[in-house]
Amino acid sequence: MASFLTVNYKSTFFANSLIASIPKKWRDENEIVIIDNSKDLELDYDNVKVVHGIEQSHSYGLERGLKECSNNTVIISDIDCILLDPQLLNILTKFIEDGGAMMQCQGSPFKPFHPCFGVLNKEIFMSEKLSFHSKEQINVPDDWEKFFGKSDFINQKQKVYLDVGVDSAYQLLRRGYKVSVIPNSLSPDSFKKLPKSDGINGWWFGFGKPQVWHVVYGASSQRFIRNEYGINIWEEKKKLVKWVFENLL
Repeated sequence: MASFLTVNYKSTFFANSLIASIPKKWRDENEIVIIDNSKDLELDYDNVKVVHGIEQSHSYGLERGLKECSNNTVIISDIDCILLDPQLLNILTKFIEDGGAMMQCQGSPFKPFHPCFGVLNKEIFMSEKLSFHSKEQINVPDDWEKFFGKSDFINQKQKVYLDVGVDSAYQLLRRGYKVSVIPNSLSPDSFKKLPKSDGINGWWFGFGKPQVWHVVYGASSQRFIRNEYGINIWEEKKKLVKWVFENLL
């Protein structure tokens, strides 16, 4: 069995969309935990463990949520992700069963992991006293190239961004644990034809095909109601999600 953990902050629409993308059979046989930091979540689904958090950062919500998860395999998702292929849940679960410690989405040279979706071994994470807290901009560690390869970009910037969960992945690598990534994936051709609401229509990850879609700032777009062109980003993001459900699921 596995636990599925996410953190909500004023994002009922995206929370319901995320749960809807998870097959009912999987939801019934496993556990879904949502930390509701804004205490305003209205779910359309039963069999979900909702824990009222406090209005602090995403990382605090994840750390609270990890303690609430009853299984060792913990799949972690941003609230504005959509699962496109349920097989990804099986891949992540097997990775932990085979001795893996953590898997996150593939990132970039200065941010090697994208923590929007992934899985971790709770027992290892807790016993190693790791944290989800980020380290904004730090000098490149001496062993960075050993784990993530050489990059001209890093040599020029001399700074790396250890986002929520990224530092914990780095620490696990340094301690000899098995850490992996969900590869970047191209978006479906039909989706590429859609007009971009705010310059980007999300990030796609998966093994050989798009298996999970991160809306990208979908949940936080309500804070920036209109972009430079006057477009209501919050409403446009919701339209994109509805299009994905109608055309890709």
